[in-house]
Amino acid sequence: MVISISGTHCTGKSTLIEALKKGFQNLLIDVVFLKSSGRERIKNVANIKINEGGDFFSQLYFLSRDITQLSENFDRQLVICDRSYLDTWVYSRYLYDNGKLTKREMDVLDGMKDSASLVLPIDATFILKPSYDLVDEENRSMSIDFQKEVEQLFDELLNPFSSQHRIEILPNSDEERVKIIINFLKTKFTL
Repeated sequence: MVISISGTHCTGKSTLIEALKKGFQNLLIDVVFLKSSGRERIKNVANIKINEGGDFFSQLYFLSRDITQLSENFDRQLVICDRSYLDTWVYSRYLYDNGKLTKREMDVLDGMKDSASLVLPIDATFILKPSYDLVDEENRSMSIDFQKEVEQLFDELLNPFSSQHRIEILPNSDEERVKIIINFLKTKFTL
């Protein structure tokens, strides 16, 4: 089973992942947590741009990394992604809508996302909405307009996937977020 914790920056995804990790420490379930943050992945790669400055090369790099990382762990009982290929695709669409990707480039990224959806399906996506102030960290966008545009794209672009897998927008409370995900997993596993 694959779960994606998704949403724009500064929504509490990493905080939620850390809380889930603590909750899984004593459970007998084969779980792996995948970190997919662009900021983390560019530390050792030169010339990769993220956020509003992204380009085709960066999105191709991130999407292929997302897909590779998931394929390497797909045989695990439970995979929880701190973002997934769907997040990268949403950010790619932002770049396309803002003239930073050509139609042909977006078609390539769409094809990669479609192929991944067939071969490496995500069973549930839990979307977090902005509930924290923007935190100025290395390479993080501080643009509220960018955050709002990406948030709107999550709503628009992931809604059609709800017929293929569960998509749920989580409340702002960290405790409620953990509770909802654990309750969902209880329907799938004996926890």
